[in-house]
Amino acid sequence: MIKSEIFELIQKEVIDKKLLNLINNQFLKDNWGESLVGLKNLINNNSLNFYDKKVALIFLCRDYSLTYRYGECHDIIIECDTIISNLNNDNQSHNALKGFIFHQFAISLGYMGKKREPLYKEYLAQAYKIYDSLNVESDLAELMIHSIDLDYYYESLGIPDLINRYKSIPEKLYEGKDILFRIGVMSLMGYLQTGRSTLLQNALKDLNNYLKRSSKDHYMNYLATCALIIAQKEDNQKLIDLP
Repeated sequence: MIKSEIFELIQKEVIDKKLLNLINNQFLKDNWGESLVGLKNLINNNSLNFYDKKVALIFLCRDYSLTYRYGECHDIIIECDTIISNLNNDNQSHNALKGFIFHQFAISLGYMGKKREPLYKEYLAQAYKIYDSLNVESDLAELMIHSIDLDYYYESLGIPDLINRYKSIPEKLYEGKDILFRIGVMSLMGYLQTGRSTLLQNALKDLNNYLKRSSKDHYMNYLATCALIIAQKEDNQKLIDLP
């Protein structure tokens, strides 16, 4: 289950029980797309209070983005100023929602090919600012991970810098955020691009350490094993068995 103080703050303020069930299903259970119809119906029925309606809109936008409906997603993003209006910066739940809105809008813009547009940088900066003011370490780490993913997709170089950004995340969050796996795979990709042996050795070390700590029943363990097999083959090592 995802640990998010921002989501918990948003939950606290939501009144409509149907809305709570829909956002829990999407965010906590990762059931993308299942909430689309329910969220649209709640919005169109005009039965939600002003806060709940904003919550419904941002989670509808998130669902559109996660299911590649970028046109509908963008239609909500361009209403950003209206959506964030009337949110009280002195209320933690309101501020959390505003930060979450900027977070989701920024990352959605990145995945629809608009990372180099000014709004991406503006929304990302606003999300960082609000999360930092609320002192929500886990959500700050999640925002950084999402931005690193986008930076890798958009830029072919700079892998050592991206790895250092991963390492700036507090170590206590490494396990929950699969940071060793991410660093290991990033190092492996860097080696495959540049042939630098230090990156290969780092990939072997971090992927092995990740596998020692992860459950064999989890799909991430399988992905890490596949990455380690590639690294071992490149290093002429005996290959580990798949789980």
